[in-house]
Amino acid sequence: MPIHKGWIQSINYCEGNLISGGEYKTVKIMNPSMLQVTETIIVPSTPRAIDMKGGKLLLGLRNECIVEYAQPKQGNIPSFLMYSHSNGEVWGLDVADNKILTSADDHNIFTWDYKTRKMVKQTTLNEKGGKKIKYGASTLSTLPDNQCSRAVCLNKKNSHIAVALNNGDVQIRQSINAIDKIVKQMKVCDRWIECMSYSPDGKFLAVGTHVQLVHIFDVDAGYTQKGVIKGHSSYILALVGA
Repeated sequence: MPIHKGWIQSINYCEGNLISGGEYKTVKIMNPSMLQVTETIIVPSTPRAIDMKGGKLLLGLRNECIVEYAQPKQGNIPSFLMYSHSNGEVWGLDVADNKILTSADDHNIFTWDYKTRKMVKQTTLNEKGGKKIKYGASTLSTLPDNQCSRAVCLNKKNSHIAVALNNGDVQIRQSINAIDKIVKQMKVCDRWIECMSYSPDGKFLAVGTHVQLVHIFDVDAGYTQKGVIKGHSSYILALVGA
């Protein structure tokens, strides 16, 4: 008998219920003696693991998150027990006070509190997907280049966050507590960017590219380009603010 559209990703018999997770972000709770679906729940991502105890539904999702439904039959909002990047590699990372910034090829930027070991802020790179660039980065992600990021860095003087995209753009975001607010977006090159660094005084941003150039931007002048460092024999893979 058909239960889900698409294939079934997970199934478990728990507390008298047969529970299954389908490809299209659905969980079906079935009465096995009557072979009837008693509840359908729409979930944030495809369920890959299912369990239930004391009426609480626990799901491991394809986007690497773990969620719990306290009262699944009432369609309540899930509690996220764990967040994670998914859909490709994690590359971008910077640290400020007790916060960690990460970006990846999965469209997400996360702020983590490493003392509580929790994700405290989340945003995405671009609402609309762009075209695949000619010389794109090798990745396991299924997303376009403008929704992938391999470098982030924090300006400790004015709290700006620089986020490099795989299409050669750099976004400047307001702060670690307002990572969803874009102050400026600029096209730096036509390849992906793997490293960036603010100067210790916060006045300049250096962006290393896969076209063998380092671009220097004047922060106080609204991120106007100050200069370009040439002569490298290969891609720029690392930068350190001295």
